[in-house]
This record gives sequence, structure tokens and C-alpha cells, in this order.
Amino acid sequence: MSRKNYVYWYFVEGETEKHLVDSLIQNDYLQSGRINILSCWFNKNKISTQTRRFSRSQDNIVYLIFDTDDQTNLDYFESNCNLIIREASKVYLLGQANNLEDELLKSCSLLKNKNDLYKLFSSQGSKEFKSNFIKDQNLLKKLERKGFDNKSIWISNNLLPEKIISFLKKFKDNSKVSISPKDIWFK
Repeated sequence: MSRKNYVYWYFVEGETEKHLVDSLIQNDYLQSGRINILSCWFNKNKISTQTRRFSRSQDNIVYLIFDTDDQTNLDYFESNCNLIIREASKVYLLGQANNLEDELLKSCSLLKNKNDLYKLFSSQGSKEFKSNFIKDQNLLKKLERKGFDNKSIWISNNLLPEKIISFLKKFKDNSKVSISPKDIWFK
């Protein structure tokens, strides 16, 4: 099947992840696709609305990038993931070890701590970082200067909380679902 028969969907938790995924697409690290802010930790209606938009004539490939720092609605999360898996052709479940800042530290070899990351984006703390990160038009160039490795972000399932790891293990034999960091999802 040729690439034109696929529709790529990127479901992310927030604006910072959306900006990063968009930058990765614009710089040819990822396949072009539709980016939607969507939390699987909450309301099922939003998930249903998104899956109704899936193409019926092409294969829908979904990259679900989810936060793991708040797991209070695990039942919603599991139910929503199952809905996406049922409707998509292939789903990549990519958990963020805590938050995006931690993922960026893990994937940028020259950043040693959050203060280094905040300085890179002229920020004093988390809120200012997020605002400056979203506004940055040279995001990838800035990260690349700090040793950004696209194959190191969103792949550390072993760093996820035990509840999430237990849930992800349910899909280890499901060919529609990838939870393995070995599945390189970049171009």
C-alpha cells in the first residue's frame, strides 16, 4: 500500500506538544498529518467526535501522545484508548514520562536539567517556558543545537507509571497497537 493511502493523526495533550509535532512535521521528521489536542484522560465525547472524522477510504494511523503525570481518570483513559484502537487501522501509544519538559531533557543530550531548558527558551519557569515554546518559530533548530535526537522522544515506556505500563501490556499481542520503543515512528 502506498503512503497516499494513509491518513496520519497526531493526538496530543496540549499546545506545547502540538507545536513540537507541527515543527517535527515541517522539518520532515514526521509524516504530514492532522494534529489535534485531545486528552484521553477525560470526556469520551471528544474522542468519539475525533474518530468520526477518520477516513473511511484510507487507513488511519494514529499517534496518541499522552501525559502520565495525572492518572486520576484511568478508567476514562482505558475506555478512550480502546475506542481509538477500535476505529483506527494502527495506533501508536506514546506516553510522556511525566511531561514534555522531561521528554525534551531526555532527547537533548546537551541539556542537563530543566533550568537549562528554561534558559534555552528565555524562561524563568514552567508557565513562561510553555508560552515561549509555543511562540518559538525556530524550535527545532534551537533543540538541535542542544543535541536533539528525534529517536529519543516519547519512547521510554519503562519510565511510565506502573498503572500505565500494566494497561499498555494488554496490547502486546495486538497487531493494530504499537507500544514498543523499537517501532521507530519517525520518517
